[in-house]
Amino acid sequence: MNYENKRLYVDVSKWGAPTRYVTFSIDLLDWLIEQNLSTIEMNLFLSIAMRYDNAHESQRKPQGYSYADLAELGRCSKNAVINAIKNLIDKKLLRCVNKDERAGRGKLLYMPDIENIHNALKAYVNKS
Repeated sequence: MNYENKRLYVDVSKWGAPTRYVTFSIDLLDWLIEQNLSTIEMNLFLSIAMRYDNAHESQRKPQGYSYADLAELGRCSKNAVINAIKNLIDKKLLRCVNKDERAGRGKLLYMPDIENIHNALKAYVNKS
């Protein structure tokens, strides 16, 4: 079988599922690897960022997640999620936009820290 020119992307709508895909920069992935993220941090960042960047799914607005939601996405404990999210915010990869405004046990709204990521990626590409 010839494997050349085969795409990884599959339009799953032909199997009855909604089409969910994003365009992702290889440079961004290379830069993320250099950030020395833990596996959980990388999983959570990519899950949140890709859902955010899929305009059909999120309208590019911050999405609400509970720690239980994120533990399921990251396949880890809630304590691991709390530490990973704190680290991602400290590293300016994620923003929590409603931390001081939510009431009770409402979900926190997360999005990639786009301005910081764009600036860091620009510096990374210019360095290469």
